[in-house]
Amino acid sequence: FTAVRKPNKLRICLDPSRLNKAIISPKYPIPTFESVLTKVKDAKYFTVLDLKKGFLQLELDEASTWL
Repeated sequence: FTAVRKPNKLRICLDPSRLNKAIISPKYPIPTFESVLTKVKDAKYFTVLDLKKGFLQLELDEASTWL
């Protein structure tokens, strides 16, 4: 932890660099616009899915909860 001092305030900050090294992230290549366009060229309906806050809903593996 690092304490960041400001006038009349104290803010505690976490350095997650060791935690980031333990994270195993799956590799999902982002498709190009052209490859997506060829798949939906005959589609009649489209939708938008906003997953901006979806990462907050992921359940951790049991061993990862102690990191």
